[in-house]
Amino acid sequence: MKDEFQLMVSKKIKAVRNVMNLSQRQMAEQLGISRDLMAKYETTICPSAEFLFSFSEIYTLSIKELLNPKTAVEDFITTIKIEFLK
Repeated sequence: MKDEFQLMVSKKIKAVRNVMNLSQRQMAEQLGISRDLMAKYETTICPSAEFLFSFSEIYTLSIKELLNPKTAVEDFITTIKIEFLK
C-alpha cells in the first residue's frame, strides 16, 4: 500500500499530465520512459530522483512544490493551471 507521500507525488504527477491534456503515452514519450512505467508512477511506485529531476525540468516545475507535503494537491493543481494556461 502506498504511503501518503507517494500518493501525494503520484497525484501531482497525474495532475500535471491532465492539465497539459496529455495521455500517459504522450507524457512518457516526452520523458523518455515507457507508458507502463508512467502508469506505475501515477499509481503504485514512487518515482526515482532522476525521473523527478527530468519531470521538473521538462515541465518547468519546482521540485520543492512537487515534493513538499505542505503543498496540498489542490493548491498545486491551481498553481500549474495558472502557469500552463498563460
